[in-house]
Amino acid sequence: MKNRCKDMMEKIKAPSSLKDKVLGAACNTSSPVTENIRRQPKRHTVFRMAVCAVCAFAVLLGGGFFLSKPGAEKISNEKGAGSSLSPAYHFGLVAYAADINKTFEPQDNKIAFSVSNAGGGEVFGKGDYTGCLFRVTGDEIKTLNIAIDRGGLYRYQKLTNLTKDEIKAIYAAEANGTLKADFQFASSDDEKTWCSEQMTALGSSFSENWTANSLFGFWVPPESTLSSGEEDPREAAHKNIDIFNGATLKITATFRDGSQQTKSLNLKTGKLKVVYGENNIRTVLPELAGGNDPYVYSVYAELEN
Repeated sequence: MKNRCKDMMEKIKAPSSLKDKVLGAACNTSSPVTENIRRQPKRHTVFRMAVCAVCAFAVLLGGGFFLSKPGAEKISNEKGAGSSLSPAYHFGLVAYAADINKTFEPQDNKIAFSVSNAGGGEVFGKGDYTGCLFRVTGDEIKTLNIAIDRGGLYRYQKLTNLTKDEIKAIYAAEANGTLKADFQFASSDDEKTWCSEQMTALGSSFSENWTANSLFGFWVPPESTLSSGEEDPREAAHKNIDIFNGATLKITATFRDGSQQTKSLNLKTGKLKVVYGENNIRTVLPELAGGNDPYVYSVYAELEN
């Protein structure tokens, strides 16, 4: 057990949000700009067996766009084979915050992603599961095809209400190679009820049957991971995020009536403005922060014109 713990600790790097938090606080604890360090929600100490003291990765996603906005299909709408009509159904995209299990509604056909403290992690030899998550929504969707021309994509799944025995079985499956995920970590508030967060890389494109609860995120393949361990951690984390600057994310939904709809998003990166709402819930806006604005360094997107 000790050897597995040591091996896992050597392979896993802290998430960029934690790097920002530590470095920013050390540099300037009084500046409001250091709010981009992300004020972490209160969490109980978690017991992580094989991953020990590994820091969790997460995402707080604010803003977004709803793809069924009237007239939006004119931007990039592909009809189903043999169809001469626009699709009767439309799909949407929402941002998802893994740490608070919350989706964020549309904002002017734009979407912003950010890293908090759950939803991913950087694993040596497997890449950076950034924690920037999204969900495709709609009715009568049969299949999805999602592709990105820079970096890659991954699936995120969180299993909850697990027993300690079930967690041990998951670790055993991970150790013997039968776990159907690239990486997972377990956590518990009381060591009685557990959860397992699992990440699986999907490459630069994939097709699969649609489900309402599926979550996907941006993945940096190991060969593209720019963190050397010797440079400034914040700058290294920003370089990984910048891999998606200028990328195009293309999503095609095929509906049960055979029609299709395709949407393209232009991805950008930068210091994104953060605002706080009721109960101190944070929203990351798809706009660049001003000089004194709290911010996070992350990915945002807009519809292709």
